[in-house]
Amino acid sequence: MIYIVLHILLSSVFMLGMRWAQRRRQDVLSVGGVNYIVGGLAALGFYAQAGSQPVSAAAATYGAVNGTAYFVAFFFVLSTMRWRGAALATVVTRLSIVVPVIVAFFVWQERPSMVQAAGISLACVSLTLIGRGKLETSVTRLPWYAPLHAGLLFLIGGSSRLSQ
Repeated sequence: MIYIVLHILLSSVFMLGMRWAQRRRQDVLSVGGVNYIVGGLAALGFYAQAGSQPVSAAAATYGAVNGTAYFVAFFFVLSTMRWRGAALATVVTRLSIVVPVIVAFFVWQERPSMVQAAGISLACVSLTLIGRGKLETSVTRLPWYAPLHAGLLFLIGGSSRLSQ
């Protein structure tokens, strides 16, 4: 449970930090790059502290998919935040948890509980409500590809969660 709380807390801090840097007209690529470098070094430190354990080819592959998805999603998150703020980008990335749920449903015939189904439904409703609101952004009109862009962010985030 502590890892779920830490994930929500730290990823929310990251999104808000990126939005803060964006509003201050900072180089968000550098800010995000430093974040990912520090995160990678921390992960290596935790791995080394746990003792060197052999890594299987499957684990290395899933780790590479997860890292690549996070790297690519970073660029999608930045432009989504520019269009509609941190709230929409956060909801889209959070809602991407539905991708592993859908894969589990079709591949492993797992069924979500009523509570899980209710949570997914509420998340979908919140996405539509956030997308409609008046937000303070520099973009007055969304580009034609914005829905495709948000869909790709959703799928990339979901593939990252699936690889986890």
